[in-house]
Amino acid sequence: MRYNDNPDNAGHCEPPTHIERGDKNFTGADGVKRLITTVNGLLPGPTICVGWKDTVIVNVKNNMGGYGFKSVTLHWHGMFQHNTPWMDGVGFVSQCPIEGGQSFQYEFEANPAGAFWWHSHMGLQYGDGVFGAFIIFDRHEIYKGTFYSDDIPEHIMIVNDWDHHTTDYTYEENPGHFIGNEGQVMRRRESIDGSFLSGEPYVSSLINGYGSFPGTHMEPYVFYVNPNKKVRFRLIAATSEEPFLVTIDDHVMSLIAMDAFDIDTPSPMQGVIIFPAERFDFDSR
Repeated sequence: MRYNDNPDNAGHCEPPTHIERGDKNFTGADGVKRLITTVNGLLPGPTICVGWKDTVIVNVKNNMGGYGFKSVTLHWHGMFQHNTPWMDGVGFVSQCPIEGGQSFQYEFEANPAGAFWWHSHMGLQYGDGVFGAFIIFDRHEIYKGTFYSDDIPEHIMIVNDWDHHTTDYTYEENPGHFIGNEGQVMRRRESIDGSFLSGEPYVSSLINGYGSFPGTHMEPYVFYVNPNKKVRFRLIAATSEEPFLVTIDDHVMSLIAMDAFDIDTPSPMQGVIIFPAERFDFDSR
């Protein structure tokens, strides 16, 4: 990744490079074996941290093969892409997909500032693990020192729903969850706020790639914070379908930003309901 020559750059984070299918017997995540797709062998993929209006260059090598969708693109969710619409990463719309064994270089301006994420935009690959956080730090942050003092990559929180089958199977090879055998209308479920969801049942969930399913013994993800500081968390919903209610026991949360736009008057709250692709920044004390 290349940055502009600016002393205020947020620092160097490794960019996504190699995308590949993992072992069918992968037992990370929530402890149940399944096939996953990873970027640089990580779940979630690498976190990218840059400064506002830095030049971002990401080299992608598609090492997938043998299962489901072999082509891939990476979408930079929320980027303006001024003058670079062909770098938006939407397969068959803004670019031709990156075929198995091929490489592609993304180059664009990091704009606007805030919490974002990158993910595959081919098929349903991001539900198998092709996603990660993308944070653009604002050098003129108006709330720093007022509502929080710590804003570091270790306080990024990515939540996602997690199935025990590949998305190829869940959404394509097993369509009965959505259209019954007689072709009836899709069955529906109701979310925690009354919104309707599809008939695909909830299975499991992860926080930064860690979860625990009944009968397994996986350790949860742990956030380490300074008890004497107000901490800014950047919450990202990399979910395929499920909304989440996020709370922190015995702590007060104040919403600072939604989808990278600052909240005019942050106020205390008990928790937030977050839907797929949304991003909430909040402080906790």
